Amino acid sequence: MVNHEGFWRVSFDRASTSITCSCRKFETFGILCSHALKVFEANDVKVIHEKYILRRWTREARCGIVHNFRGKEVEGDPKLSRTQKFRQVVSKFIRVAAEASPCEEHLKIVDNYVDVMCKKIKECRLQVIDNEINENPTFVSNNVMQPTGFKIRPNLKRHMHKRPKSFIEKKKAPSRRKKAQAPLDETNVPTLY
Repeated sequence: MVNHEGFWRVSFDRASTSITCSCRKFETFGILCSHALKVFEANDVKVIHEKYILRRWTREARCGIVHNFRGKEVEGDPKLSRTQKFRQVVSKFIRVAAEASPCEEHLKIVDNYVDVMCKKIKECRLQVIDNEINENPTFVSNNVMQPTGFKIRPNLKRHMHKRPKSFIEKKKAPSRRKKAQAPLDETNVPTLY
């Protein structure tokens, strides 16, 4: 950790609760510096004005239209809104479960409604799947329907095929066949003198 000693000038207007610091961290990064926060604390400011809380540091930063540095609209991630909705629903479920937890009867009510919701969701998903199949059938032959998303590769057995070896691998690989050695008999035995 590096400690820097220096002097910073913090200007604070109590009437408008506006603050500036000579370190210019807020102007550079959009975050109030420790110097400004210390002045707020010394002047008993409990709530920071909204102009010092930039939208990019809030939960709503990803919502709405975003523009790049050239002013063009940036398209958002479609999965992002689904993720946000998922988090909202999960927090609702947690609140309901927490509210119902002290009483066994309330937990049974929540459990029954969850079962009903699961059943309805399954029905909706089956309807969507049926609609997709009816709208986009893929025919492989006259009598068989092929679901979309699958590729047919005839006569391909993956476990039977291996990657072809390179020239270097072929040269370095020891041969699997053992060379036939002539059986040792009295004529082949070297004599020691």
